[in-house]
Amino acid sequence: LDAWAAREPDNARIDLDRGQVYVVRGQPDTALEFFESSIQKSRANPQAYFELGKILYQRNDLTRAKSALVEAVKQDPTNPEYRYRLAATCLALKDTDEALKHLRQAEPAAPGLPEIDLALARAFRAKGDLAEAHEYEKKFEAATVAARERKDRALAADRPIAQGERQLDQGNTEAARSSFEKAVEADPNRWAPHAYLAEMLLSSGDLELAYAHLVKMHEINPDSVIGNYLMASYWYKHGNYEQARPYAEKAKLSRPANSELRHMLGNIYGAAGRDDKAREEYQAAVDLFSPRDEVRLYLAQHEGDTLAGIMVFRFGKTAYYLFGGSTERKRELMPNYLLHWQAMLDFRALGCDTYDWWGIPEEPAPDHPWFGLYRFKTGFGGETVRYIGLYQHVLRPGLFRLERRLQQLKARVRQPILR
Repeated sequence: LDAWAAREPDNARIDLDRGQVYVVRGQPDTALEFFESSIQKSRANPQAYFELGKILYQRNDLTRAKSALVEAVKQDPTNPEYRYRLAATCLALKDTDEALKHLRQAEPAAPGLPEIDLALARAFRAKGDLAEAHEYEKKFEAATVAARERKDRALAADRPIAQGERQLDQGNTEAARSSFEKAVEADPNRWAPHAYLAEMLLSSGDLELAYAHLVKMHEINPDSVIGNYLMASYWYKHGNYEQARPYAEKAKLSRPANSELRHMLGNIYGAAGRDDKAREEYQAAVDLFSPRDEVRLYLAQHEGDTLAGIMVFRFGKTAYYLFGGSTERKRELMPNYLLHWQAMLDFRALGCDTYDWWGIPEEPAPDHPWFGLYRFKTGFGGETVRYIGLYQHVLRPGLFRLERRLQQLKARVRQPILR
């Protein structure tokens, strides 16, 4: 944040973030300075006013706290937490009527913010309405108990989820399934174990068992990309392409560059007889890059027959061969040699000085299943280059771990079929 502030000294958001960091670090004086600085840089800044008001309230500087919180509510009147904090400040200032006004407007959010009910109880008690105060105290107690039960359920589900993930890493699919079922039993509203079980059951062909988990996933989070993708997979496997399509399209809104999803959409449209849309989906990966000449698709044809195809991507001055396929027809024409030669010529013309074949066996013995691939690639000359490996910088660790494990699970379940 300090480095960012040096580049953008007038950015109010940076000072807001810095203030929040110092709140977490237990340095309210420094946090206060940054919140005030953020407001000076941008008056349209409800969160900064809110954070400032909270610190002033904690310092018992109630008049200034109320002024800051009034501005936060004025700028964002729909935020129930802003109104609750303002009402609490009004109660501390003995302004019960104004506190009630704000609490009434915040009350619909009380199930998720039970402190609102407690503040209402305090307000009615201050006005002498003990019956009404008692009712809100009971609501607060019930909400507190419910929150504690939710937390207990979450903790009870954490252990079997972690155990199931370890079992997946070890290749023990059946034990993992049992662990995830225990997690669902402990916390039926936990999304992750339902996702694991749905993927397992879809991959093993237990479609109806998978459907119950898919429905629950959709109930918990209808906008989940993984959930919509798996629901589309369910209907696709059932042969109900019209039901599959809206789920796949919804997932595409968030993951338009997901090749597996676009492939499934192509299959869905193809099975529905909509060849134009199917072609559009199959072409999508190329369309994402082709305006910048970052990928090219090459097809080898002979007398009307498409015999082979490759996709080559460009990054910097290197062209990468990533995807390829060929048919069994007219193999004696060796179309792949022509495709790669043409790709080398084209990408050299675009400024590339290296053609990366991506991978060959570490020890290319004649009995290695990839020996033919090795002989084909090295037949063009060049040199073997060894790298230290591939690494990823993960921005959303939770979702990344879940998606990676689902992919691992899919590979394991499919493995016996591929043999």
